[in-house]
Amino acid sequence: MFTDEEVLAVIDTVVEKRGADYIYPQFKDLAVKAGLYDPMQEDEQEFMLPDECHYVWEDNDRTVANALGLDVMVGEPACLVGAVLAEFGLLEKYLGDEDDNHNSAGALLGDGDDFTNESIRLLDVAQSSQDQGEPWGTARDRTRKEFAEGPMVGIRSF
Repeated sequence: MFTDEEVLAVIDTVVEKRGADYIYPQFKDLAVKAGLYDPMQEDEQEFMLPDECHYVWEDNDRTVANALGLDVMVGEPACLVGAVLAEFGLLEKYLGDEDDNHNSAGALLGDGDDFTNESIRLLDVAQSSQDQGEPWGTARDRTRKEFAEGPMVGIRSF
Protein backbone atom coordinates (compact mmCIF):
# COMPACT_ATOMS: atom_id res chain seq x y z
CA MET A 1 0.00 0.00 0.00
CA PHE A 2 1.34 3.40 -0.94
CA THR A 3 1.78 5.91 1.86
CA ASP A 4 0.16 9.34 1.82
CA GLU A 5 3.64 10.86 1.46
CA GLU A 6 4.34 8.69 -1.60
CA VAL A 7 1.07 9.82 -3.18
CA LEU A 8 1.95 13.47 -2.53
CA ALA A 9 5.41 12.95 -4.01
CA VAL A 10 3.91 11.44 -7.18
CA ILE A 11 1.45 14.34 -7.42
CA ASP A 12 4.51 16.63 -7.30
CA THR A 13 6.12 14.57 -10.07
CA VAL A 14 3.15 14.71 -12.45
CA VAL A 15 2.68 18.44 -11.84
CA GLU A 16 6.37 18.98 -12.59
CA LYS A 17 6.07 16.96 -15.82
CA ARG A 18 3.00 18.81 -17.19
CA GLY A 19 3.72 22.12 -15.52
CA ALA A 20 2.14 23.91 -12.57
CA ASP A 21 0.18 26.12 -14.98
CA TYR A 22 -1.30 23.18 -16.90
CA ILE A 23 -5.10 23.26 -16.92
CA TYR A 24 -7.02 20.10 -17.71
CA PRO A 25 -8.94 20.93 -20.90
CA GLN A 26 -12.68 21.32 -20.54
CA PHE A 27 -13.42 20.40 -24.16
CA LYS A 28 -17.02 21.55 -24.18
CA ASP A 29 -16.04 25.09 -23.13
CA LEU A 30 -13.13 25.20 -25.60
CA ALA A 31 -15.25 23.93 -28.47
CA VAL A 32 -17.99 26.50 -27.79
CA LYS A 33 -15.40 29.30 -27.73
CA ALA A 34 -13.86 28.03 -30.98
CA GLY A 35 -17.28 27.88 -32.65
CA LEU A 36 -17.06 24.11 -33.11
CA TYR A 37 -19.91 23.25 -30.81
CA ASP A 38 -23.35 24.70 -30.16
CA PRO A 39 -24.90 23.34 -26.95
CA MET A 40 -28.35 24.26 -28.31
CA GLN A 41 -27.84 21.88 -31.26
CA GLU A 42 -26.34 18.94 -29.37
CA ASP A 43 -28.31 16.27 -31.27
CA GLU A 44 -26.96 17.55 -34.59
CA GLN A 45 -23.26 17.67 -33.65
CA GLU A 46 -20.69 15.65 -35.59
CA PHE A 47 -19.12 14.44 -32.38
CA MET A 48 -20.06 14.21 -28.73
CA LEU A 49 -18.02 16.16 -26.23
CA PRO A 50 -16.92 14.79 -22.89
CA ASP A 51 -18.57 16.73 -20.07
CA GLU A 52 -16.85 15.03 -17.19
CA CYS A 53 -13.34 14.29 -16.05
CA HIS A 54 -11.79 11.06 -17.15
CA TYR A 55 -8.51 9.38 -16.35
CA VAL A 56 -7.35 8.54 -19.89
CA TRP A 57 -8.09 10.08 -23.26
CA GLU A 58 -10.83 8.38 -25.28
CA ASP A 59 -11.51 8.29 -29.05
CA ASN A 60 -14.00 11.17 -28.99
CA ASP A 61 -11.46 13.29 -27.06
CA ARG A 62 -8.97 12.92 -29.91
CA THR A 63 -11.58 14.07 -32.44
CA VAL A 64 -12.33 17.20 -30.43
CA ALA A 65 -8.69 17.82 -29.54
CA ASN A 66 -7.57 17.61 -33.15
CA ALA A 67 -10.31 20.03 -34.19
CA LEU A 68 -9.04 22.42 -31.52
CA GLY A 69 -5.39 21.96 -32.47
CA LEU A 70 -4.51 19.95 -29.36
CA ASP A 71 -2.60 16.68 -29.43
CA VAL A 72 -3.82 13.81 -27.24
CA MET A 73 -3.08 10.10 -27.38
CA VAL A 74 -5.95 7.68 -26.74
CA GLY A 75 -5.25 5.65 -23.62
CA GLU A 76 -2.72 8.12 -22.23
CA PRO A 77 -3.38 9.81 -18.87
CA ALA A 78 -5.74 12.74 -19.20
CA CYS A 79 -6.32 14.12 -15.72
CA LEU A 80 -4.09 14.57 -12.70
CA VAL A 81 -5.30 11.40 -10.96
CA GLY A 82 -4.89 9.43 -14.19
CA ALA A 83 -1.30 10.66 -14.39
CA VAL A 84 -0.74 9.61 -10.76
CA LEU A 85 -2.12 6.13 -11.48
CA ALA A 86 0.16 5.88 -14.52
CA GLU A 87 3.22 6.83 -12.44
CA PHE A 88 2.35 4.05 -10.00
CA GLY A 89 1.78 1.63 -12.92
CA LEU A 90 -1.87 1.14 -11.96
CA LEU A 91 -3.87 2.45 -14.94
CA GLU A 92 -4.75 -0.99 -16.27
CA LYS A 93 -5.61 -2.34 -12.83
CA TYR A 94 -8.17 0.36 -12.09
CA LEU A 95 -9.47 1.11 -15.58
CA GLY A 96 -10.52 -2.35 -16.69
CA ASP A 97 -14.08 -1.21 -17.43
CA GLU A 98 -14.82 1.79 -19.68
CA ASP A 99 -17.26 3.11 -17.06
CA ASP A 100 -14.40 3.30 -14.54
CA ASN A 101 -12.87 6.10 -16.62
CA HIS A 102 -15.59 8.47 -15.38
CA ASN A 103 -15.76 7.62 -11.66
CA SER A 104 -14.56 9.85 -8.87
CA ALA A 105 -11.21 8.94 -7.34
CA GLY A 106 -13.03 7.67 -4.25
CA ALA A 107 -15.36 5.43 -6.24
CA LEU A 108 -12.55 4.17 -8.47
CA LEU A 109 -9.93 3.46 -5.81
CA GLY A 110 -12.05 2.70 -2.76
CA ASP A 111 -12.28 -1.05 -3.33
CA GLY A 112 -8.58 -1.47 -4.09
CA ASP A 113 -5.74 -2.15 -1.71
CA ASP A 114 -3.13 0.26 -3.07
CA PHE A 115 -4.11 3.48 -1.30
CA THR A 116 -5.06 4.48 2.23
CA ASN A 117 -8.42 6.17 2.80
CA GLU A 118 -6.52 9.41 3.43
CA SER A 119 -4.61 9.07 0.13
CA ILE A 120 -7.89 8.52 -1.70
CA ARG A 121 -9.35 11.61 -0.04
CA LEU A 122 -6.29 13.61 -1.09
CA LEU A 123 -6.62 12.40 -4.67
CA ASP A 124 -10.29 13.43 -4.55
CA VAL A 125 -9.19 16.93 -3.46
CA ALA A 126 -6.75 17.14 -6.38
CA GLN A 127 -9.38 15.88 -8.82
CA SER A 128 -12.01 18.31 -7.57
CA SER A 129 -9.64 21.27 -7.83
CA GLN A 130 -8.63 20.28 -11.37
CA ASP A 131 -12.26 19.76 -12.43
CA GLN A 132 -13.07 23.29 -11.29
CA GLY A 133 -10.60 24.56 -13.88
CA GLU A 134 -7.72 25.27 -11.54
CA PRO A 135 -4.13 24.73 -12.73
CA TRP A 136 -2.46 21.53 -11.60
CA GLY A 137 -0.07 23.53 -9.39
CA THR A 138 -3.06 24.92 -7.51
CA ALA A 139 -4.59 21.45 -7.25
CA ARG A 140 -1.30 20.16 -5.81
CA ASP A 141 -1.12 23.04 -3.32
CA ARG A 142 -4.71 22.49 -2.16
CA THR A 143 -3.97 18.79 -1.72
CA ARG A 144 -0.85 19.49 0.34
CA LYS A 145 -2.82 21.97 2.47
CA GLU A 146 -5.51 19.33 3.10
CA PHE A 147 -2.80 16.85 4.09
CA ALA A 148 -1.19 19.36 6.48
CA GLU A 149 -4.57 19.96 8.13
CA GLY A 150 -4.88 16.24 8.86
CA PRO A 151 -7.33 13.48 8.00
CA MET A 152 -11.06 14.06 8.04
CA VAL A 153 -12.03 11.34 10.48
CA GLY A 154 -15.53 9.95 10.10
CA ILE A 155 -16.51 12.24 7.23
CA ARG A 156 -16.22 9.78 4.38
CA SER A 157 -15.50 6.12 4.01
CA PHE A 158 -14.51 4.27 0.87
